[in-house]
Amino acid sequence: MPQTGAPQDFASVYDRYFARVYGFVRSQVGDPAAADDVVSRIFERVLERLASFDPARGAFESWLFAVARNAVRDHFRSRRQPLWDGAGDDPPSREPAMDERLVAAEERHRLLLVLRSLDERSREVLGLKFQAGLNNRQIAEVLDLGESHVGVLVYRAVKKLQAGLGGLP
Repeated sequence: MPQTGAPQDFASVYDRYFARVYGFVRSQVGDPAAADDVVSRIFERVLERLASFDPARGAFESWLFAVARNAVRDHFRSRRQPLWDGAGDDPPSREPAMDERLVAAEERHRLLLVLRSLDERSREVLGLKFQAGLNNRQIAEVLDLGESHVGVLVYRAVKKLQAGLGGLP
């Protein structure tokens, strides 16, 4: 269930949301070192602004991911780069057998190529939905769109992703 009020302290915000914020940023930025820097800036901003969060203006998660989205945009603006095009590779999170690692790397590479072919809006919506774990209402708040519009964007982005992967579910 989404949290509407602000958490009592920064430590609880960090503990509760770090993994989801990092996942979203990593899906948008691509480079792990750059993602670390962006996530650090996000939590610095949250620390500075936590006391000024107003639950009357929206849910805390929506506010947090709006901060994250703006930090990602600032990251690319400061480098005068387009948003991440999906290039790069994720290191495996565990040490599977070599053949499993090769299959996973091929699948990841294929997925990254398809993600690279998607437009910025589709990548952003997919990142908020599947990396950050936000629901359509929360995504709508972050992107300042209608909830039904977000549903359409998610549906179309998933269909593009499936088509790029050869119709795999």
